[in-house]
Amino acid sequence: MRKGESRREPVPAVRVWEADAAEGAGALEWIVRTNEPAGTPAEVERVARWYSCRMQVEELYKVQKSGASVEGCQVQSVGKMAALVAVLSVTSVATLNLRLSARTPALADLPAESVVPRAWVEVLGRMQSGRVVSYTVGEFWVEPARAGGYMKNPKKHPPGWQTL
Repeated sequence: MRKGESRREPVPAVRVWEADAAEGAGALEWIVRTNEPAGTPAEVERVARWYSCRMQVEELYKVQKSGASVEGCQVQSVGKMAALVAVLSVTSVATLNLRLSARTPALADLPAESVVPRAWVEVLGRMQSGRVVSYTVGEFWVEPARAGGYMKNPKKHPPGWQTL
């Protein structure tokens, strides 16, 4: 190979599209370049399934950055930072699941304990009213935001990561 040349190897790509999109809506189509094997139908399906989770992964990063302030932590060692990120990741996943449940009509009216630990509900109740209070999933999502000054209608404008 001469100077300035590079070895170009093919990169697998997976194309996924909606064959039966709803009338009036554009069909969804992805073309995903991947470093994963994509030579068989099973491999293509696996890559497509992974990519379909991308938006949830992006939301998890938002929770970690905006909600848990993982980038603002001033930890000096790699080991301590890894431990802190691990703990914050667990709470970030719980927070992401809580938001998803609060925004799902069939789940929003369930008791908060169906999504979060009872201890969290007790702590929030004591912080808000000085006593143990029962919350629905939807209320449990909004109450911490209200403590910080959130006053919008949660049905029209649910609180986001930065508000919480």
